[in-house]
Amino acid sequence: MKRLVSTILSVGLAVSGLLATDTHAATEQFKEKKYRVVEKNKEVTDLNILFENAKRGKSDLNEKQLQKLASKAELKADDKEPNSLNLNVETFETSQLLETREYEDGSVEKDYAITTFAIANEPTNTLSTVSDEGGSQNRYKWDSTLGVKAYSTVYYSIVSDPRGSKHWDITSVSGGWQIEDNTYILSGMKVVIGQNGWSYWGGIVTAQSVTKYPSSRTYSYTAPSSWVPVVASGSFTPTGSGVGMNSTVTIKRDSAHNTSSWTLSLTNNLGS
Repeated sequence: MKRLVSTILSVGLAVSGLLATDTHAATEQFKEKKYRVVEKNKEVTDLNILFENAKRGKSDLNEKQLQKLASKAELKADDKEPNSLNLNVETFETSQLLETREYEDGSVEKDYAITTFAIANEPTNTLSTVSDEGGSQNRYKWDSTLGVKAYSTVYYSIVSDPRGSKHWDITSVSGGWQIEDNTYILSGMKVVIGQNGWSYWGGIVTAQSVTKYPSSRTYSYTAPSSWVPVVASGSFTPTGSGVGMNSTVTIKRDSAHNTSSWTLSLTNNLGS
């Protein structure tokens, strides 16, 4: 069965330095593998801390790995509203290494969490940048920023096929939306999760995608255990892959203020 990395802690009975067993349907065809945990880090889940880390560019991924990420936000106004107000959107990203496992055959697997943030607000609410001893930083907190805020975390493992080629294997996603300005109304929440591309275990994979419709402003979903890992190439090509998620929400101003509406899309992908 696929290992699940939860939104709280990496699930696993292994203790650092001890041998445990791990099962992975794609890589071992349900055969148990013995491993030892060589590094295990407590996951940061506080949005304020994660947001600060994202603003400062903190990442546990190296520069080459970061170049394969494709996180972005898009904000589109409803064309049917001629007097629609403009909104700005800013994005930030941070990554965490949760666990590193070494197997008896010498192979290594790593679990990561990639968290992205998007803030949509009116130009008059765009917060200033000030200078401090650490350099120029945006001094505003996640829980006090006006506007509509979207956030998402993709949990995935980096695994190797028998030849040693690195693959991505998504395990779960979580996220949500927050409003600090109560004149905004949210509706039409949707989350799409996907893992497609070339795989040692399945050739060109194209059907690994699910769509969810959250009934609240927060969500958490586990990727299907039947999904196979795809090559960690970072490009949507016949020999590449794309892994991650996209969330969308419709933003409206209440009728007492304005009838403007927008669609905010936040992408958190491992491929380009």
